[in-house]
Amino acid sequence: MSRPDQGSAHAAARRASAAHIGQYIAITLEQLVLRALALSPLIYATAARRFFGAPRAHYAAIALLCCIPLWVLLVLPFRYRAGGQLSGWLHREGPPTALSAYPQWLARGLHHLAQVLPWLLPLLAYMGAYYYYMNISDFTSFMSMIRGMGSILGGDYVHGVALLALLGLLCLVLAIWGWYRRMPLFYLPWRPAAENDARLHALHSARPQALRRTVPVNLLLVLPALAAVGYILVSSLVTRMTGDIQMDLMIVLPAVTSFDFPKNDLLVMGIALALLYLPFVLYRKAALAAAIHRAADKA
Repeated sequence: MSRPDQGSAHAAARRASAAHIGQYIAITLEQLVLRALALSPLIYATAARRFFGAPRAHYAAIALLCCIPLWVLLVLPFRYRAGGQLSGWLHREGPPTALSAYPQWLARGLHHLAQVLPWLLPLLAYMGAYYYYMNISDFTSFMSMIRGMGSILGGDYVHGVALLALLGLLCLVLAIWGWYRRMPLFYLPWRPAAENDARLHALHSARPQALRRTVPVNLLLVLPALAAVGYILVSSLVTRMTGDIQMDLMIVLPAVTSFDFPKNDLLVMGIALALLYLPFVLYRKAALAAAIHRAADKA
């Protein structure tokens, strides 16, 4: 009989998920409810097109800011619970899973957030500048900023848009990389915080093949959901386009900033995520757990 952690990480995840299908469903629902609670201010603002008297230009941003403390209190701590449960499926030691460990989950989560904050700051600064120019600054200043960015390359408005898009992508990659570097701690057994940097350095220095193979496969598993959501959003926006890049940019950016899409499109997007993304979340995380524990064995 095969051990739960034999074969590839995804093969181990399939066996462990099938052997714990009841828990698989329960944990998926638990994590879904936690995320729904954390996003409830934004969900309400999107559905109602308002947020407790906030100005229309700012209600979505204010609602999103209200989601951050809820995410820190609900979603981040319970990542350790899920990591411990998935590690247990693989007959490995992980973080404690009892609800009584919540204070420790929260403390570890806050420490984790403080450690990755330097990697997140460029993206946060980019988003802050974007919001300022879109919702606070006047239109002339916004257009001048884009043309000024384009002049760096010796170009014009189009070059400015391209440069800003590349800068945003770079900030996003840095944020993902910083989170990825400390992500194994969601699945590994707890040790004193002072030891974690050394553990992570040893793990990543070993250049673990299992982890390096698992992450790209997990990205492929997410692509159908991303493609479906992208198609729905683009289809919603294309009907508003004029064919002029400057005018179209001023249509797309406000829509994205305030998440101003028809409710039917949002409903279809929710259905697509429920079918293409939600059922595979724990499968991907179980594969990560298997790969991380194997990498830790060799570190």
